[in-house]
Parts: sequence; structure tokens; C-alpha cells
Amino acid sequence: MGCACVKPSTTSEDRTPARANPVRVRKPTPWAYGNRPLSSAQLQEMRNTFWQNAAQAGGRQEIWDALRAATEGDLRNAEKIIRDNKISLGNLDMTVCYDESGTSYNLPLYVLSEPTNMEHRVLRA
Repeated sequence: MGCACVKPSTTSEDRTPARANPVRVRKPTPWAYGNRPLSSAQLQEMRNTFWQNAAQAGGRQEIWDALRAATEGDLRNAEKIIRDNKISLGNLDMTVCYDESGTSYNLPLYVLSEPTNMEHRVLRA
């Protein structure tokens, strides 16, 4: 479904410094998943699988938990969570994040936004 990638920094030059400026999170650019529509249930299953396995790739559990909370709320809430947990952004869309020690946390697009080819079903009453 997806994988978490954590890369510990080996030198201080590799580390992304914490920003003194306010954190500004952006939505990822529109993207499509594969070449056929993805249902809401499939997307949720992919997200659940990612978050269940993310910490196995390394990094700190509390950072993974904070990143999950940030991805499941609105952008303002995400910015607050990122700031409060001293997470630095490698990319403003949160696809690459760093904790205070410089460990990187890579998030797949499907945990950050819906693809453009979501299957939307019309419910009839």
C-alpha cells in the first residue's frame, strides 16, 4: 500500500533547522492514484495500513502520532500540531518532515489528500 521512510541524519549539515517563522502548510498538488478510480473505503484502508506500519520504519512514535493528527485535521490545526511538536517541514505539503534530531519522516500523498480520481457515488434516497 505504501511505506514510511525514515532517514536519520548523519551530520548536523543534513538536518533541517527548526523554523522561527510561523509554519505554513499547503495542500499537496493534485494527484491521481493509478489509472482507475479509488473508492473512499480503499483510500481509508491505505491510510490505516500506512499509519499502522509507519513507526516500524523508525523515528519516534510521538512524532508519527502528531503527523497523523496533523494530516487528519484542517491546515490551521496541522500548523499548530507541527509547531507544538517542533517538527520542521522539508516540503510545505508535509511529504517530508523532520523531528528535532533531524530524523526525516516521509508521508505519501494519500495520507495528505484525496486523489483526483476518487470514485464518487451518488446516494439515492
